[in-house]
Amino acid sequence: MSTYDNRVKIRFDLEQDEDGYPPFTVECVWAEPLGDGLFRIDNSPWYVRGVSWRDVVRATENPEGDWDFVEVETYGGHSTIRVISMNKTAADMESLIEQLQSLGCSYESQGAANNIYSFDVPPNVDYRPIRRMLEKGEQAKIWGFEEGCLQHAWE
Repeated sequence: MSTYDNRVKIRFDLEQDEDGYPPFTVECVWAEPLGDGLFRIDNSPWYVRGVSWRDVVRATENPEGDWDFVEVETYGGHSTIRVISMNKTAADMESLIEQLQSLGCSYESQGAANNIYSFDVPPNVDYRPIRRMLEKGEQAKIWGFEEGCLQHAWE
């Protein structure tokens, strides 16, 4: 069982598409135990869909002592957006990161070599300008993006 500062890892099974994406069949996400099999997600997922930071999920302990995701109990209002850079330079991603941070978003990166970023969009942030920015960069083939868990209205 993986623990850190009273947090545990929740295991999520991932379904791969015909191209083998995501590149893993399981993702483990940090969570804060709340009792009675409930946990508050404590980082932005990389590949899990339908779950975001601060959501409360139900999980069951398996025989190995790990926790397996069962269902979302309550949504926390945050959205998870993943961006994959198509560029060889970091300047475009640095600009996007700066713009999103100025709007109140945070991010995690798997490192410059992977060019994958997971952004958390808090509930009080207007998603419409973010969506327009992401679409514009995707049309220009600067990056691709995926709304892993959209809890914001954008139209």
